[in-house]
Amino acid sequence: MNYYKEFIKKSYQIRKDLSNKIKLQYNKIPVIIDKYRETDPDISRHKFLLDSNLSCHQFMYLVRKFIDINSYQALFIFHNGISLQMNKSFHEYETNSDGFIYLFYSIENTFG
Repeated sequence: MNYYKEFIKKSYQIRKDLSNKIKLQYNKIPVIIDKYRETDPDISRHKFLLDSNLSCHQFMYLVRKFIDINSYQALFIFHNGISLQMNKSFHEYETNSDGFIYLFYSIENTFG
């Protein structure tokens, strides 16, 4: 099941209201993450609420905990088709018009 496609099927207004509620109640950035290819391993958690000052490197460390990958496999996370810059914070990334940040991840073998 592709979580992103299922989430996008909800009406725009429902998604917009949900993101506004999250931002007002928790003061966090709502993030949806899903796999880029069907061959990538599944993630056990698709929704995250992130502090705006959380760096992409810290988020990548967090995501690795929810994906069953080996130490020799590299994790790549994309926003709008471009790989995340590790030194950036999430408040520097543009949210979608509904208020969410949509990310995709992919796994590649780095050794052998």
